[in-house]
Amino acid sequence: MNRGRLLVVGDPFFLARHRPLTRALAKRRDGVEELAVDEGVTPHEIAFLAGAFVTGRLWPPTRANAGLARQRYRKTAARFARMSERTAGAVAERSDVDLVLHVFSMASPAAPAPAPPYAHYIDMTMAQVRRDWPPWAPFENERAYAAWIAKEGATYRGAARVFTFSEAARRSVIEDYGADPARVVAVGAAGFYNETDVRPRAYGNRTIVFNGSEFERKGGDRVLAAFRIVRARFPDASLTIVANDGIASEPGISLRGRVDRAALFEIFERTDVVLAPTRFDGFPGFVLEAMSRGVVPVLSDAEPMGEIVTDGVDGFVVSPPTAERLAATIVALFENPSSLGSLGAAARERVERDLNWDAVAARMLASLARDSLL
Repeated sequence: MNRGRLLVVGDPFFLARHRPLTRALAKRRDGVEELAVDEGVTPHEIAFLAGAFVTGRLWPPTRANAGLARQRYRKTAARFARMSERTAGAVAERSDVDLVLHVFSMASPAAPAPAPPYAHYIDMTMAQVRRDWPPWAPFENERAYAAWIAKEGATYRGAARVFTFSEAARRSVIEDYGADPARVVAVGAAGFYNETDVRPRAYGNRTIVFNGSEFERKGGDRVLAAFRIVRARFPDASLTIVANDGIASEPGISLRGRVDRAALFEIFERTDVVLAPTRFDGFPGFVLEAMSRGVVPVLSDAEPMGEIVTDGVDGFVVSPPTAERLAATIVALFENPSSLGSLGAAARERVERDLNWDAVAARMLASLARDSLL
């Protein structure tokens, strides 16, 4: 293995979600470690939440408004600065670090010199969020948004690398924040799976699966409308919706709620199509995990879905993703079960070749090696 001490830093939640990346990096290099920086509940947050209700900015004090207040707290320039100070301080306590890899960009590991160089790994930028899915950018006013963008942009421009999940996010880092294009590299992403642990499977039972969490953002209304059309053509077709909080049942639809990973992969192994007509997403792990089990993806044309599959080769990108067009794509697949097998095999091969953490880690390390950063 190569030498070069790499510290993977971030919020505990984001680190846990991307631990397979840390493990993949550690397979290729000695000296890879993790460092979680947790803000927890602070007096700042309590004051912010209380102020949101006392001043009437968010009223009444419902669970939904409490969630919105917490989102606004997490996305303020003041909090960004505090978390950046905590992160840089935690890194400074380590004298043996050659490079810091910060997972996502809710803070910056930048510190006054002398300090190790740092990189970010991000799924999307706040500028993308503000344009494409404003509910995730609940800033109180334009001044608050501009203050956040200033800090986010500064950390991107100061980074030795900004690794992005997608080319769409890469363009945003460059065009919206003025980062050096040579330092911004799209490396992809992956899900939670063992890429080689695939059992033989059959196709043709006319089954569809959909991740129903954040129903509107993920295009749940499109899914239901498309499924009704499919079911009119194939009355035995079925739709399984996981993470289906608050969705009403109807004929042919199985609502599974939140399932553990073992149950999820059992669903994948007996499913023909994963339907994801999202309005906005990063690089959905649910789709990648389904593909790893040979499920054929039918996706919307929202960025970066077209980076996940090659249309007609290992899945489909439907543009525009109307219910009629989505349904027509699925009906064509169900009418030709042999195509499901070839497309599913190609989807699995795409994951095994490109969309896995080993491949992501290799791309990151190759980029860092070119400038002798590790």
